[in-house]
Parts: sequence; C-alpha cells; structure tokens
Amino acid sequence: MGIIQHDAEWCVIGCGEIESDAHLFLSCNFFGQVWHLVRHWLSVHSADPLTVVDHYNQFGVSSELAKSQCSFMYLIWYASSWVI
Repeated sequence: MGIIQHDAEWCVIGCGEIESDAHLFLSCNFFGQVWHLVRHWLSVHSADPLTVVDHYNQFGVSSELAKSQCSFMYLIWYASSWVI
C-alpha cells in the first residue's frame, strides 16, 4: 500500500488507462501492438488471449511446434516482454 503514487498508476504511454499487466501487455493501444507485429514477423496467426499467462502459453505450447521451436518462441516472448 502506498508504494506506487496515485499519479504513477496510469499507463506510461498516456492512453488514460490504469497500468496493469493485462493492459500493458495485451490491450494497450501502443504496447499491445508489439505482439501483433511479432506474430506478423513470425507468420503466426492466433486469437488474442485475455490474460498474460494464457498469452505466454499460447505463444509456444499451443502452436504444436517441435521442442526446439517452442524454446525459440519462448525466447522471443521473453525478449519482447523485456522490451515492453
């Protein structure tokens, strides 16, 4: 309680939404678009999940790739998340 000041709760891009993991990684008009660009770059087509955990799982496991390809997909997910 009181760790983050009230004026620091808002998304850093200035979209007017409260910053949360789901907002920042999935629904923010700016940062959320990173995933669309990454999927386009990888030629991967998928629905947008509602939680970050589902997004992570969908990014590798549900794509039915070989184990080495899943590891590569997770590496891309982690790198993209770090950038965001």
